[in-house]
Amino acid sequence: MKPTFKQASLAALMALAFSTPGAYAQSGSMASDHSAKSSAKSEVPAADQQMMKKLAQANIAEIATAELAQKKSQNEQVLKFAKQMIDDHTAAQKDLAKLAEDKHVALPKETDDKHKAALKKLDTKNGAEFDREYISMAAMADHQDAVKLVGKIASDAKDPDFKALGKKLLPTIENHLKMAKELKAS
Repeated sequence: MKPTFKQASLAALMALAFSTPGAYAQSGSMASDHSAKSSAKSEVPAADQQMMKKLAQANIAEIATAELAQKKSQNEQVLKFAKQMIDDHTAAQKDLAKLAEDKHVALPKETDDKHKAALKKLDTKNGAEFDREYISMAAMADHQDAVKLVGKIASDAKDPDFKALGKKLLPTIENHLKMAKELKAS
């Protein structure tokens, strides 16, 4: 016996339903399942993605220069500052990495060429000369830039979660700059 058009259509519809697991499970329609999948993937504006990448590179640079300071400096204040930078920027990087993963944004694994060159130059210094260069470069200049970047994130980011992260990080980064100024003055 040959199946009728109605039976063939029903069989095709059933095959489709069973070949796409979960398509009907939540809402009863494929269209709403598709929109549920696409809404789970958050769209982060390009400008926010760029700021995320710059923040990641800044964190990586701060950690690297602070680790170098931990190896090269003999100054107790510099060592204390460097440890604080490692702790705070590692925590900030973890928060940023989690957010980026949730938002499907790929972060760089290393810093930019400018910071790589500065780190290389810093590595050639020793003693008091190292301390002065570290304080000038990593503590002062980089944190002035970081305050601007994180302030921009806190005020201008379009993604609400990224904006909230900026607001969370801003007081810490401002405190780093304050600490750097005190370190430079001493």
